[in-house]
Amino acid sequence: MSTSSQQHMDHSRHAVMRAQCRHLSAGLRGMSMLEAATVLVTLAAYWATPVSLLLLLGWAALTLTFIAARILWLQSWDLEDDTDHRQLRRYISLFVLISGLLLGLGGLLLNLQSATPDESLFYAQLTLGCLGIGLGIVALAAYSSHLFTVVSYQALLLTPAFTQLLLTQPDNPALATTLLAIAGFLFLTARYINSTSHRALDLQISNTALIDYLDRARANAEALNEKLAEEICERKEARRRLQEANDRLESMVSERTRALEVANRELTATGERLELALEASNIGLWDWNLNTGSNYHTNFDRLLGYENEYFGNFFGDLKQLVHPDDFPTIRRGMVAHFKGETDRYHAIYRLRHKQGHWCWLEDDGRVVEWDDNGRAIRMIGTRRDITSQREAQEQQRLAATVFENAPEGIFILDRQFRFLAANARFEQITGYREEEMNGKSIADSEHARRHSNLYHTIRVGLRRNGFWEGEITGRRRNGEIFPEWVQISSVLDERQRVIRYVGMISDLTSRKEAEERVRFLSNYDRLTGLPNRTLFRERLHKALTLGRLNRSRVALLMIDLDRFKPINESLGHEIGDRLLKLAADRISHCGPGEESLARVGGDEFALVLDNCGGEPQIGALCQKIINAMKKPFLIDSHELLLGASIGISLFPSTAMDAQPMINQADMAVH
Repeated sequence: MSTSSQQHMDHSRHAVMRAQCRHLSAGLRGMSMLEAATVLVTLAAYWATPVSLLLLLGWAALTLTFIAARILWLQSWDLEDDTDHRQLRRYISLFVLISGLLLGLGGLLLNLQSATPDESLFYAQLTLGCLGIGLGIVALAAYSSHLFTVVSYQALLLTPAFTQLLLTQPDNPALATTLLAIAGFLFLTARYINSTSHRALDLQISNTALIDYLDRARANAEALNEKLAEEICERKEARRRLQEANDRLESMVSERTRALEVANRELTATGERLELALEASNIGLWDWNLNTGSNYHTNFDRLLGYENEYFGNFFGDLKQLVHPDDFPTIRRGMVAHFKGETDRYHAIYRLRHKQGHWCWLEDDGRVVEWDDNGRAIRMIGTRRDITSQREAQEQQRLAATVFENAPEGIFILDRQFRFLAANARFEQITGYREEEMNGKSIADSEHARRHSNLYHTIRVGLRRNGFWEGEITGRRRNGEIFPEWVQISSVLDERQRVIRYVGMISDLTSRKEAEERVRFLSNYDRLTGLPNRTLFRERLHKALTLGRLNRSRVALLMIDLDRFKPINESLGHEIGDRLLKLAADRISHCGPGEESLARVGGDEFALVLDNCGGEPQIGALCQKIINAMKKPFLIDSHELLLGASIGISLFPSTAMDAQPMINQADMAVH
């Protein structure tokens, strides 16, 4: 290699290195401002979270100090002097990587907590994640001239957070795939932008070299002309014409060079804008030659996982990958467009992703070239992945179905507690139709005004906690009062402002009736309606307690029906049950009241007498009961005869406690 060629290559490398240093230093200044802003936003986002303030402030102070020192260092360098630009590029790359490491470690250190999830921490983490991804994207442009710097910066910035997510969710392959895809996309984008940046630098240096060459040629021509003027005076006119021709040539070259530069910049910018627009819009472009079957695709590797070379035949590939139920839709859409029935080809269908699952796609295209016979020969269109939109629509339909068919009444209020919507169950419970309630406040009714304190408590609870639940008394449209269980939750926007209230009501009428029924059955006999053994013991204990306080006498009468068992076994349990009810009625009419009488067994009753008189009065009551039982019972043409055996225990004469009294009375009756 000649010495001049070597010098030219060295000069080119030096020019590229100097241009890289200018680009990196400019990007570093801009990124310093963004990184400082990121630290301040992160500090504000984590200030009210459970993260240690000492750790948060320490990390923020260290990072901001480093950024300030880096800015001061940049001010001390002069890129236009004979600086060792290779060494300068190393320093700039080192400072870029240190800032990426500090920010990445900050994301890791501030999210090591494994305690109970906290809503403030979740939004702080979401903010930090968005800032990190934003810095990574801005770095693509700021450091694009040096691939190692931009890739290493993104790796140091995002790897700690990605590693933490993978460690906290090791059983989530979808997360690993997503993170790997993000890293891959960032690398490919960095490589593409770096390649474009280098091409632009090379073009700029080439143009500069061409201009320098023209300047040198002009200088040489002028020197030659001067020399010829001194040596050959007679050729002055020829030299003048040559100079004019040379000037015109220079002007033409200069104008052509400027025109080429402008066209090149516009072409590059247009290509970049088109590429970025396709990537940002998640759209793939296809160009189909109907004569050859060949086609051109963009962005389909990201949309469907297939390499662009996979789609060799447009229609044949679709037939293999499209869901069998959807392929006729594509065929009909194309045929209709080819026949001129529609101005555009449009189809929505399912296509199998390379990983095996189905994706919903939307095709939109148009024939752009026809032959002389009116046949389509070229078609261009776009393909867009609408899987997320379809899933969102499905979720909306599911939510609407749940809303309308929920077993509880559901209603939606605005910030002023005015009704916006209610489901069918709400109408069934309250009797109010949705159109009657829309626009009205929950405090507008007369019932709500009478219970204004309760509704004020609900509002205070919602403002403080964002949730309130409890049992209240409601009024139906027909005026009926009923118990209801109400749950109301606040709905917040992205700025944590209340925009709606969602509530659910449940009618507790059946539940209250069931509870009342259970309470009755647990204390009363189902057949006679008298207190059962449990309630009988409670009343006996209460009577004994009052007897001790008042120094009064309490009598316990255990009554056993004679000849009941033979009647029950011979005539059946239905007759026996009716006989027991009639016997209980007769005993109730003989005693002081039903509240003192209880059924404690099959044909056994107990009667508690509070503050009873002497033994003569108790004996008279017992005889009255025995006489009542001797009278015949008429049931379905059967004349049934019973008797009664009565055992008596007295407090405090014969027993002092409930169980001894029961035992004594039971022994006495037998």
